Amino acid sequence: MDKFDAIIIGGGPAGYHAAMELSKNGKAVVVVEASGLGGTCLYRGCIPTKSLLYCAKHIERNYDEKLINSKKKSDIQRLYKGLKYQIQQCGVKIIQGRGKLTSDREKNNLVCIEVDKEKYYADYVIIATGSDYKNLDIKGVQEAIALKRAVYSDAFLELEKYPDNITIIGAGVVGIEFASFLNMIGKKVCILESQKYILSGMLDDDVNALFIQELVRRGIEIITDIYIEKVDNSSVIYKKNNEYEEYTSDLIVIASGRKANIEDIGLESAEVAVDAGYIWVDEHCCTSDKKIYACGDVIGKSMLAHSAYREAEVAVDNICGKDQKMDYSAIPITVYSNPEIAMAGKTENELRKDKIKYYVKKKSMLYSSRYSIEHSEFPGLCKLIFDDTGVLVGAQMVGNGSSEIVFTLADMILTSQTERDIRNKIFPHPSIIEIIKETACSEPC
Repeated sequence: MDKFDAIIIGGGPAGYHAAMELSKNGKAVVVVEASGLGGTCLYRGCIPTKSLLYCAKHIERNYDEKLINSKKKSDIQRLYKGLKYQIQQCGVKIIQGRGKLTSDREKNNLVCIEVDKEKYYADYVIIATGSDYKNLDIKGVQEAIALKRAVYSDAFLELEKYPDNITIIGAGVVGIEFASFLNMIGKKVCILESQKYILSGMLDDDVNALFIQELVRRGIEIITDIYIEKVDNSSVIYKKNNEYEEYTSDLIVIASGRKANIEDIGLESAEVAVDAGYIWVDEHCCTSDKKIYACGDVIGKSMLAHSAYREAEVAVDNICGKDQKMDYSAIPITVYSNPEIAMAGKTENELRKDKIKYYVKKKSMLYSSRYSIEHSEFPGLCKLIFDDTGVLVGAQMVGNGSSEIVFTLADMILTSQTERDIRNKIFPHPSIIEIIKETACSEPC
């Protein structure tokens, strides 16, 4: 009988990070992975998208599609090799195949996993099977895909050439980043979004308006609050203000959200509870079975790679007997668009809903001299939200460079830093991050 301290189903960020952390704690670990180590993040998400955006920011529209895609593939392969080396150095065993929970429980209450009819046993199992794109349930989509007039996000990242006129369905993080990339390499882009706001209302109205204004100024068309009736070849027919309209382009890119990969992994056999399409977990990342944990996109709490890393650490600590709880109160969120967006903590909308008293301070990013030198074409915004005792509870930023700053703000929120605490800190000059102090020292709005 093949027996391990822990078996991890899925080799994406949550899975491989959990494996290495368990190994560091002296545990015998195996990762069961159906395709390749790295998951969506490495092959169809964070990494290829950032590679494309990096190229777009440095080519000033004189782009070479072969060069862009060559770099993307090279970046993925280099990071894969580095990840594989780290895993091997930790002594983690990799099993290629699709792992599935079973109802079989040997003596000592071991959990059983089946891979290609072979059975493996462990004291604990971590499910980290990630997510996949949602199929868009709209008439004509599958026909358009068959005609290569439409693609989902995964297929978009495999394109070798980009047509001149592209429609993006969905104004979430993926859709906005794709739009920024295409806009920077000189393509005509239109974003269609069924909701009233882009980015699912993650931003407050003032920040959202400034961001949209800049996207439009750069040439991206944005149409929100619509009902998409159907896709007809390369056209999208939608209803806006009770009138039907049509938008035609060379390609339709569908970026309509993601769903958890929970099918055919044996959840029913193992009696693991599911809630609204995601695996249910408690604050320890433990499922309804105390021997089975889950983390990453499959639990649907915060579908970000860095959240998955932390969830993996929480699961590992609890498996190793260290009481640890997951805290989602100040997860840093970044959108690597042009301009970038970053946020952490509560929004004004959330605070008003919860009837929490607060005040706001705002400053243009141009008050940072370095930002002014490097990004003078867009004023940007740093917005800090304090509760009525002066504790920082939320932050939102629009402006390039904000993705590298937001962790500091998230940490300040988690450690209940006050306005006075921020005023007393010494920030490097000239730097973009000093906009935090500039904003904290300003008058409330």
